[in-house]
Amino acid sequence: MSVEQSVSPPRARGFVAAMIAMGAMAVTVFLGLPEIVGQMARQWGFSESVLGLIVFADIVGNTVGALIVAFYLGRVPVRWTLAGSVALAVLGNLLTPFAPDAAACMALRFLAGLGSGGMSGVATRYLSYTRHAERDLGLMMLGQNLWSSLLLALLLPATGQWKGATGSFQFTAAVLAVFLLLIVYFGRKEALVHQGAETRSASGLVSPAHALLALGAMLMLYLGAGMVWTFVERVGKDAGFEHGFISNSLGAANLLAMPACALAPQLMKWGGLRLWSLVLLAGCGACSVGLGWLQSPVAYAGLVAGFLVTWSAAAVLLLATIPRYDAVGRYATLGPGVLGLGFGLGALVAGVVAEHSSMPLALALAGGACGVAALLYAVLHHVPLPSVRPLNQDPRPEPVSGPHQATSP
Repeated sequence: MSVEQSVSPPRARGFVAAMIAMGAMAVTVFLGLPEIVGQMARQWGFSESVLGLIVFADIVGNTVGALIVAFYLGRVPVRWTLAGSVALAVLGNLLTPFAPDAAACMALRFLAGLGSGGMSGVATRYLSYTRHAERDLGLMMLGQNLWSSLLLALLLPATGQWKGATGSFQFTAAVLAVFLLLIVYFGRKEALVHQGAETRSASGLVSPAHALLALGAMLMLYLGAGMVWTFVERVGKDAGFEHGFISNSLGAANLLAMPACALAPQLMKWGGLRLWSLVLLAGCGACSVGLGWLQSPVAYAGLVAGFLVTWSAAAVLLLATIPRYDAVGRYATLGPGVLGLGFGLGALVAGVVAEHSSMPLALALAGGACGVAALLYAVLHHVPLPSVRPLNQDPRPEPVSGPHQATSP
């Protein structure tokens, strides 16, 4: 349900496209993790568990940034929120290569993540207000896949050859700095939360139970994704595949995921949101487990592509679920933080499990997380909807007129 006309002022042309671009590119480090993690390992010699902690710190920053935007900066002018978020993201990425040790690196990654999460929260919040929220959120996911393809196949390998992980973080800072220009789209005193949105929330147009179950399913999906995607490069390396083949496989997988994202909204017409979400979550889990039993380069390329296609399409459908139960966009704003938290926890768990046990076990756990996501999503559709009354309607029942008028006891 859209509340664009009620809660948002008219926007300049290109506003939605700008929000989609910011939502897609604010998470540049997140999208490029397979390459960036490898660059950090080669340049700074970090172990798997330390790399998992660094990724986790980055993702926790994303989560905290989105939470702050959703619950504490609603009355602050959006210009200040966006400018502060961009500044933190740029500063954190520029300073990361100069960290003297792993602890300082984690602190700086948290700072950068805080800014990226704030940027993502602003973008997702405004996209949830649009007339076609499901389509626009899907386009944001499509943009993330396109950007990830360019990062993994071309841009990050080039910056890695130039200056290693240092070049990749400096490149990220330059990209994110551009979004400071978007402050011109917002009024000087415009706040993120409008009175109309709060009125609709108070009128019962938000179902917290359904929105939270959808967010829980997304958390578990990205928990599994974090286990797989953070170390998917190492999986190929351990299997004996060349680095060029691995990079090309990741880039091709992202290219295949783009039409999957574009077609995801159509799947709701062909078989229903529930059916396809469950099918995609099951497929994501199966591909995760399959990566632990590689036998050939063809199997690796196919399973990576299958995993990314099902993961991306499932994420689009889960994101499209939230606006159905959240007319004001507050829970949608939490989306980037929840996704980041799940991914960060997955990276942390996978790093520890891979170092102290085995990578196939970590991949099997990822498959289990996808199964839990499917279970939560199935439960969501069996929870009864709350009663909803029109805006400004008196909640008291109308009196019965005529000779049969009810009398009070």
